Amino acid sequence: MPVQLKAHRGKLLLLLILLLTAYLTLYKVWTEGLGNAYYTAAVKSMLTSWHNFFFVSFDKGGYISVDKPPLGLWLQCLFALIFGVHGWSVILPEALCAIGSVAVLYCIVKRSWGETCALLASFFMALTPIFIAVSRTNNLDAPLVLVCLLALWALLKAAERGSPGLLVLSMALIGLGFNIKMLQAYMFLPAIYLVYFFTAEIKYSRRVAHLLIATAALLAVSLSWCVAVDLTPAAGRPFVGSSSTNSTLELAIGYNGILRALPVSRETMAGISGAISQVPNEGGPAGLLRFFNREMAGQASWCLPLSAFGLLALFMKVFQKDKTERKRSLPQLLLWGGIFVPMYVYFSISGHIHRYYLIMLVPCLAALCAIAVTELARRFKRAAAGKNSWQNILLPLAFAITAAVQVYMLKTYAIRFSKVLVPVILATAGAAVLLLVTVKLLKKDNRILVGAGLALGVLGILAAPAYWAYTPIQYGTNVIAPFAGPPAISKPAEDPQNDISAYSWGRKWFEGADLSGELISKELATYVKTHDNGARYLIAVPNIMFAAPLVLDDMSVMALGGFIGTDKSISLESFGKLAESGGLQYYLVMPAESGDITRWVMAHGRKVDPASYSKTPKMEFLALYDLSGVRTK
Repeated sequence: MPVQLKAHRGKLLLLLILLLTAYLTLYKVWTEGLGNAYYTAAVKSMLTSWHNFFFVSFDKGGYISVDKPPLGLWLQCLFALIFGVHGWSVILPEALCAIGSVAVLYCIVKRSWGETCALLASFFMALTPIFIAVSRTNNLDAPLVLVCLLALWALLKAAERGSPGLLVLSMALIGLGFNIKMLQAYMFLPAIYLVYFFTAEIKYSRRVAHLLIATAALLAVSLSWCVAVDLTPAAGRPFVGSSSTNSTLELAIGYNGILRALPVSRETMAGISGAISQVPNEGGPAGLLRFFNREMAGQASWCLPLSAFGLLALFMKVFQKDKTERKRSLPQLLLWGGIFVPMYVYFSISGHIHRYYLIMLVPCLAALCAIAVTELARRFKRAAAGKNSWQNILLPLAFAITAAVQVYMLKTYAIRFSKVLVPVILATAGAAVLLLVTVKLLKKDNRILVGAGLALGVLGILAAPAYWAYTPIQYGTNVIAPFAGPPAISKPAEDPQNDISAYSWGRKWFEGADLSGELISKELATYVKTHDNGARYLIAVPNIMFAAPLVLDDMSVMALGGFIGTDKSISLESFGKLAESGGLQYYLVMPAESGDITRWVMAHGRKVDPASYSKTPKMEFLALYDLSGVRTK
């Protein structure tokens, strides 16, 4: 190898990993349709006015907002402004953020563990299935991961220097993350507080003072937009979607906060209208082994045993005799342990989760896997030379356990491709263990055998996640609730208690199906659009499943129930006044709807003959009411 090429080998390998990430996140995204239509419709509406842009209005009339803060959607608006509103144009920034996250993780790990470990961490992250699946959609998690990783980078530099400015920067970045997906960004806070309080190179009193100042900055950045919205009179802004009190602070603490961690029963969801109320739980039964169940295992758990060995390696470094090594390793243990343990517990006990939430844990898992390989390899070489000989069992044991867990996971899926993956894993991991055991028996530091064992071990345990990471390209991505893996094995288990049509629609919708032609037919949409009399709102519908395709078709729509159909966005009195004044032309009624507004519409409106908008029996479950010229009784 030429000297110049060898000098830049690490940079070239990083470039290859980034190109791999780009391929996995960008290739064929143009086949993903409009992406998550909820967010795509919001982006289209937000580009119609500064008012809608600031308040993240779902519809161009500014009736109701999406249930997320603005920063991630503002980023998508920028790309949509440049390239137009397309599925690929709103997915593009997410994929670019994913590529950036891989690069930032490399920088974080390299500072403490060197180039080889950093490259391994980037490689593990790039091949984590859920990371790829989520980054191929316009859900907002990829930008959140990027800003949180930047916060960790600033944190480590702050702790090294005892710098309050860098600590404030770290917390401010988490605050920006709050303005992408609210409290989800705070999942990194335990690690930040632990690292700075226990390892900053200053007195404890100053550490506390710095943390208090940084916390104030965190809250100021986090709540800036929420306070601005809540201080705006309700009449001058959209209703806050998915809130019960028309408050963004309540949205952050409730729907996007505490309720995410609590069990969700059928009784809790009883008031939810339409198909969305019957969405299945993707995570399976709660418990400490949830990560290895059929629903969750294929997303981020392939190398979870190896990451546990990474934590073990960190503990061993922290409690060794060398004070310098202890001091250098403690921030790493607090950082990655402070992320891994709380998140593992949260995802294990959370009542109702989506699999794509696991993207938050991916950087930590990737870093710990890389630390496990590099640190255990270092200890293996020392042990092979006759020092601390008991430690030479850890590296082959890590590969063996990880491979065994992967084979178990593949057996539970019982897919056809398992017949290929299982032998590959057994052959490569088995060969790796055999080579390492041979070195142990020879009691010599044979670099060739150790290197071959490491290469085979890493490639062997990455075979299954690499295939799973490719499946979003192969089979397409669920743009609503992303997951990776062959579609036949990645769907939630069927629930016989939900043998109703609404559940059928909800399942299809959350499996990424395009329901625009099943719920709102082209004929109905065409009828409504061609009979537009210029009312402020052309049509009111129960929830965003019905509203999104109409918004994307440039109609002014009221999604009365918001995202899941439960929002009390308007009172009966206000609705009556709106209809009486000619502000609303049509109202779409679903079967079994019995709310006050629906009863009022059925009593005062004129039912449109279904033959006018439906030529197929499947649309007969919908009823369209014309409210033109209606008068309250």
